[in-house]
Amino acid sequence: MTAHLLEVRDLKKHFVSRLRLFAGSAKNTVRAVDGVSFSVDQGETLGLVGESGSGKSTLVKTLLYLDVPTSGEVYFDGQRLTEKETIRLRRRAQIVFQDPYTSLPPRMRVGDIIADPLLIHRLVDRHSVRERVNQLLEDVGLQPEIADQYPHQLSGGMRQRVGIAKALSVQPTLVVADEAVSALDASVQSQILNLFKDLQERHDLTYIFVSHDLGVVKYMSHRIAVMYLGEIVELAATEELYAHPLNPYTRALLSAIPSIHRGGRERIRLEGEPPDPANPPPGCKFHPRCAITQKVCVQEAPQLKEWLPGRYVACHFALDSDPAARESSSAAPGIY
Repeated sequence: MTAHLLEVRDLKKHFVSRLRLFAGSAKNTVRAVDGVSFSVDQGETLGLVGESGSGKSTLVKTLLYLDVPTSGEVYFDGQRLTEKETIRLRRRAQIVFQDPYTSLPPRMRVGDIIADPLLIHRLVDRHSVRERVNQLLEDVGLQPEIADQYPHQLSGGMRQRVGIAKALSVQPTLVVADEAVSALDASVQSQILNLFKDLQERHDLTYIFVSHDLGVVKYMSHRIAVMYLGEIVELAATEELYAHPLNPYTRALLSAIPSIHRGGRERIRLEGEPPDPANPPPGCKFHPRCAITQKVCVQEAPQLKEWLPGRYVACHFALDSDPAARESSSAAPGIY
């Protein structure tokens, strides 16, 4: 059995409200990431979607140890990661942030921004660093002259290309794109998405692509994980998930995608707002907004399990509202 490049096991990240602690009252714990497990293979793109506040960004920051996990395990290339090994992880895993303006130091020239990680990790000497910076700029579609400019002198798309070049400078295996195109104009988004795909093919990169835009995730991803209130509620190959979503929450998300074609999915409108992560409802966290809630949903939290081959769903009634899935059912819990 081939080892996964990245494997996350029961990862949790909880935040305790300091205000309540100082007031002397009981702890107020926000379960931002609450027992997440998944894996990513070399060369694969895993999309991560969900509403704002579902825990997507906290999850990727925690698995990269930008935030220290409350509990759980992260394995990278077969080796378990610890907080002490973050320097080793930085070489292998990089992140591209949402806002290319605030994520780049405003008082540094572009060339110095890209050169910094090269020098910190001693990948080149000072005599050859400019040549390597120019290569990286060309790799992301920018002219070498850009190296002498400051971030504020560049357009949003150019700044994001600089951010990608900086991430690629240490020759990572895994790149996390955290809403990396959401702050860009639509025309620029398509250019950056195509750049990500081109770089993946040329450098054999593995991506975790975080986005609230379901169209973007579909275009980029081989598999998709859907998050709700700190948990993964569905995980499947992209085409299968879009064709036959099994979790009611996933169906509601996909029904909201605008379509010019007749005969598309009927819009499913979710009632109410997502629950407070500091005070989640008992049982299934989605049950107050779910149209098929039954007694067991209120009493027992569903576990993420394999209902169909390669289809992992956290729902007591994952197959009940999909006749096609019900007919092909061969449900058997498995490891992913």
